[in-house]
Amino acid sequence: MLWRLVLATVLATLALLAAAALLASSPVWASQADEPIWEVRGCVTNEQAPTCKGEADGKALGVSAASEASPKDTAIEVIEIIFAPEYHAVATCIAGAETGGRYLNGLVGAAGEVSVWQIHPIHFGRFDSQLLQRDTYYATWAAYQLSDGGADWRAWSTQYLCEGY
Repeated sequence: MLWRLVLATVLATLALLAAAALLASSPVWASQADEPIWEVRGCVTNEQAPTCKGEADGKALGVSAASEASPKDTAIEVIEIIFAPEYHAVATCIAGAETGGRYLNGLVGAAGEVSVWQIHPIHFGRFDSQLLQRDTYYATWAAYQLSDGGADWRAWSTQYLCEGY
């Protein structure tokens, strides 16, 4: 009987640690606004524009205003901010394959998948479905989390189209 109590205590502790780790990797919400703000690879990002420490490949990290860039250009710029350089090509390929080359963030799939990444509803407990649809930065951050930083794309049915990138 005692071993069951010890096992239950250990499992409860592990569950609490896992929950704390999940919360630590979640975006931090601004206290004054409803815009998500999080820090990824040295960039503090919100829906308007990221502020990044340093430069990448000789150019300051920044995302064009939506009115100035095409959906594809915006998606690629956000991918370059969030993902490490070795995952840029495969991430761009996945986003393109998931949207039929349109790179539109507001798309909804047949099973309820949303965003440029077509994130499945099974993940809506972890990520806000409405925010995934309207915020390319948040959606890409979610894809970063789901793909283990770009190293594992098995959650996407289109990943076989992008092998070798």
